[in-house]
Amino acid sequence: MTDAYNNLVTRKILELLVGIDTEIFILTKSNPVIRDIDLFKKMNNITITFSINTLDDTFRKHMEPFASSIDDRIKALKILNKNRIRTSVFLSPMFPEITNFKTIIKSLKNYSHEFWFENLNLYPYCITRILKYIDYKYSYLRDLYYEIYIAKDTSYWEQLEKEIF
Repeated sequence: MTDAYNNLVTRKILELLVGIDTEIFILTKSNPVIRDIDLFKKMNNITITFSINTLDDTFRKHMEPFASSIDDRIKALKILNKNRIRTSVFLSPMFPEITNFKTIIKSLKNYSHEFWFENLNLYPYCITRILKYIDYKYSYLRDLYYEIYIAKDTSYWEQLEKEIF
């Protein structure tokens, strides 16, 4: 399916939701969501959430090569906020010692009504690929990632949770 087709289908679904008394949440990594601001303004209870786990677009290109750039997501977040559309930021997945949640919150706090958090869950099919990437690009984090993902040590996430909350 093409992007044009997906955009058309999404628009048609949103049109059907206008006037329905329900909560609507859209989670995206794509800035074209702003195309539908006219429909969002007709909805009483909608939240548009952008997944952002870094402000470093080079890292984003490695992890999410087909997602909108970080700058484009932030611009869309600002546009939605300016148009009084409820927004939030989903820090997901949080890469240990790479995702700087404090900087992201500080940079986006004026454009997001809330922040959500999710740690990096490495499933068996991707663990080798991510660990190879860490070895190559962030070799100084190798031991930490092996403790967390191979030795299954949860203390990093427990400490991070205390910092967040």
